[in-house]
Amino acid sequence: MPKFFLRTTNCGDDVAVELSDQVNAWADLKETCCDLVRGAMAGLEPDKHWQIELHDESHTPVYRIRITGQILVAATLALPAVCLALRGPLAA
Repeated sequence: MPKFFLRTTNCGDDVAVELSDQVNAWADLKETCCDLVRGAMAGLEPDKHWQIELHDESHTPVYRIRITGQILVAATLALPAVCLALRGPLAA
């Protein structure tokens, strides 16, 4: 049975698992991700990511699941300064 390795962003050590083929490896990766994601989300910050990878016997990445926290809108504290800057020329 082929050996695969699981690697997450927060853990430096690979975890060896034996799976029959890559199809089963993908299914196992998804299941493992579901088990770990709650703990990973507790430490996820904006503009950071968490990922889990499955590597083959030669430690070449085969699959990756990545979760990224992104800031999509400027913080509301910065909006008044922008509004004041815009109002200045318009009020004159």
